[in-house]
Amino acid sequence: MKKRLILFSLIFTGTIFLEAQAQFVSNGILSVRSTGLLSVKNDFIKTGNGVILNDGLINITGNWINNSSGAAFNVVSAGSVVLSGDNQFISGLSVTRFPGLTLAGTGAKTLAINTDVNVGLDLTDRELKLEDKTLTILTGRADAVKATTGFVSTNTGGKFQRLTNLTDSYLFPLGSDEGGTLRLSHLIVSPKDNTDNIYGVTFINRNPSDDGYVTTQKRFDVNTVNDKYYYVLDHPSGNTPADFTLLYNAVNDGSFNQIVSWLKPLIGWEKAGISNFQTITGNTNNLDASLTFSSLKSFTNIPVTFAGTLTNNDPFTFFNTFTPNGDGKNDRWEIKNIDLFPDNELIILNRWGAEVFNIKNYNNSKAWDGSGLSSGTYYYLLKVNVNGEPKVYKGFIALLKNE
Repeated sequence: MKKRLILFSLIFTGTIFLEAQAQFVSNGILSVRSTGLLSVKNDFIKTGNGVILNDGLINITGNWINNSSGAAFNVVSAGSVVLSGDNQFISGLSVTRFPGLTLAGTGAKTLAINTDVNVGLDLTDRELKLEDKTLTILTGRADAVKATTGFVSTNTGGKFQRLTNLTDSYLFPLGSDEGGTLRLSHLIVSPKDNTDNIYGVTFINRNPSDDGYVTTQKRFDVNTVNDKYYYVLDHPSGNTPADFTLLYNAVNDGSFNQIVSWLKPLIGWEKAGISNFQTITGNTNNLDASLTFSSLKSFTNIPVTFAGTLTNNDPFTFFNTFTPNGDGKNDRWEIKNIDLFPDNELIILNRWGAEVFNIKNYNNSKAWDGSGLSSGTYYYLLKVNVNGEPKVYKGFIALLKNE
């Protein structure tokens, strides 16, 4: 196959068409101005130490291959690379940091290497297959990811990440046709402040039980756990609380009222706090329902999915035994999800009814450790405001020490 070798600095201000495979070998700058179009009717292979300053359009019908020593594009580039062929791959020896990336043409586009996007991603109606790779959107603009019916798939454990720095809504268009069934689901992350964070998601279009997250292992008041698919949420950078909204098709996927997370190794699927349900109209991907939950702290690779529960407004789990022996395991009495509801008061009584512990605004960072008390049975009384409704919870705790 013929290769077009470009060995020096070039500036494109008009339209250039290259019919053969284009291997760009440059130690200088390849510049595509805002009015320029560079169209490559085959593979685009980037080698050398130079960079591309792209403020216009680079249209490629073949594969993108970055065999250069860097990220290929100058960081100030504001243009876009359009993949307009059939099935196309992004590959090479080095991670590419595209300015903008637009999917067009036919077929799917596939990552064979981790890939960054600096300005924006437009999926249009195409599938972007991450396979086991990571795609990171490095701009904090909330509108930097667009799609009509296009989606990102992560069938073999890939991860779709976005940088955030606004109190805005950040879209993750997800989907998969694994197993022969096309399924779409969007995630929207809404951070609570303007600091830098990175949130990530993996969408797995198969029964969670197939991967060890057994759907029948669940909290007592969780009735059914979605057995069609699940997500893995990640917060690898930053510590900003956020709302997580998951959109789905209630007709095809099921009727749910709760988001649950996998809490290993204690009880399996656990309520992820209060989940707020909404009906959606006018969505072009037939996503007609959503559930939202809030997270108050960062987390790492937590499996979540939908569930139907017997009681939708009871988010807490009380563990009836703890062992404060200083071994770092179960040393404090924690209440699952209490951090989401700071308007509370906890009272601990001994078996004679005498108060041994009392605290307001109880949370798991200052959980009760049984200091100064002997092993035995104690009783708790929790008064808490749950979304404007005062509630009272009572029960017993077995405190077990090596004495």
